[in-house]
Amino acid sequence: MTERTDGGGGPASREDLFASSNGATKLKERSAASGLIAVSGRAVQIALRLVSVAILARLLTPGDFGVRALVLPVIILTNSVINLRLNVAALQQPNLDSEGLGRVFRLSMRFNLLIVVIIATLGPLLAQIYQDSRVIGVTAAWAAAIYVLNFGAFHEALLKRQMRFGVTVSIETLAMFIGMIVAIIAASLGAGYWALVIEIGVIGIARSLGAWLACPWRPPPATPGVPDERVNEMLSFGRNLTGFRVLQWISTQTDRVLVGLFGAHTLGLYDGARRWGWLSTVELDSAIREVAVSSFSRAQEQPAQLRRLVRGATSAMLFLSLPISAFLFIEAEGAVRILFGDAWLGAVPFVEYMCFGAFFAALSRPTGWIFESLGRTRRQFRWGVLETVVIFGSLLVGSIAGPMGIAAGYAASHAFLAFPTIWFCLRGTSVTLLDYLGAALRPAVAAAVGGLVAVGTIRLFGDLGTPARMTIEFAVFTTVYLLAWVLQPGGRRAARDGIALLRELGRGVGARLRGTAPPTEASVTGD
Repeated sequence: MTERTDGGGGPASREDLFASSNGATKLKERSAASGLIAVSGRAVQIALRLVSVAILARLLTPGDFGVRALVLPVIILTNSVINLRLNVAALQQPNLDSEGLGRVFRLSMRFNLLIVVIIATLGPLLAQIYQDSRVIGVTAAWAAAIYVLNFGAFHEALLKRQMRFGVTVSIETLAMFIGMIVAIIAASLGAGYWALVIEIGVIGIARSLGAWLACPWRPPPATPGVPDERVNEMLSFGRNLTGFRVLQWISTQTDRVLVGLFGAHTLGLYDGARRWGWLSTVELDSAIREVAVSSFSRAQEQPAQLRRLVRGATSAMLFLSLPISAFLFIEAEGAVRILFGDAWLGAVPFVEYMCFGAFFAALSRPTGWIFESLGRTRRQFRWGVLETVVIFGSLLVGSIAGPMGIAAGYAASHAFLAFPTIWFCLRGTSVTLLDYLGAALRPAVAAAVGGLVAVGTIRLFGDLGTPARMTIEFAVFTTVYLLAWVLQPGGRRAARDGIALLRELGRGVGARLRGTAPPTEASVTGD
């Protein structure tokens, strides 16, 4: 078999893709900087999205974005069940082989076809609910894009299994760039909301094609025989994770459905605010999750190392996500003016609510890594039931006050659930509450201090134009945040450990543990 080069980690044959990490020298070499690659790649992608939205928001209307947002809850539900999460479950298998993966690939593709056909036919129902016929075509086109994208989900999983994050991040980034360029051209030509749909389709095609070209594995022909016990294990894991994702969908998409009843324009403002208010939390979680789950899984039989990795990964994510949420909360109006333009100023109060909720949600976000890496998806599902009840109830109460009440209920429920989620997740694990909170509260305190000083800066420089004032304020906020971080007890040591552990995440639990603990592979979101 001809070997392929990953562009930053050496060649990978078909056999290498399924090799145990204990005996794969190439894996060790490739994974040395995977944590930093994942985070830096996400940073580039965020920059692309900022450029894209700054241009498209001026070429399109909030209503155009609202049409996409009307369909978004159904699409996210599809992403929650697509592949039966078997691409995630497969990577929990320490001895994965091509034949076994081929079985779950064919099973998931048949399931995916059924799901996208059902979703495509929901367009008329959505049109009736929202009284907007535009969603019919958007629903069908988006469903088709999801099916195409997931042709490459298992190939991405294999690349990530071998810690070839340089390849996967490059594919995602290139696909995003191509989609952005095509969407801007389409919007310039008057395509309206279809420009956003076209962007999704182009990204799906480019990403799936890139994964197939980069990964040498091809599904082998089906062979009849006795059912593989590993497939049953993966189905069990996938069902629990899928169940949790469905519950998560109810708790995270009901707000969009309720706001959508007030019209596409209002939902466009709300969805834009939510998307960017939660940006740092969602993107940093996605950037670190795959590497963190892999590393936590490998260290689950080594309590001291697991605790150390959890502290480092949690600190690494919150170091960036919390200050971004805090700063955007303080400067919501300026951020909306610069990013979207004056036509979007109605989104300002929504941005403030979303940043508040995202700040607290980020504190508990790493618990998902712990649940999945330790195989505790059944416990995660049970907690998801409670979360869903709390968030759904908050949204229903808030809906009495209209869209603003819905936003307030969404933010308040996430703030209320943050610390109970952490406590429930850590029960029965070797990670203590002190371990977790020690890593989480340092950036939280630093962000709060930076925010208080930034508020004073606004009063001093309020007469300046928005770009100049925000530049000064951001410089002051960043300086104070970093000082508040390092001046806390053990701050400088925590900063050094965080950087070192971010590098080590890609190496599992380090070279000295290789060969002593059985590997359990990384999670792949498939989003």
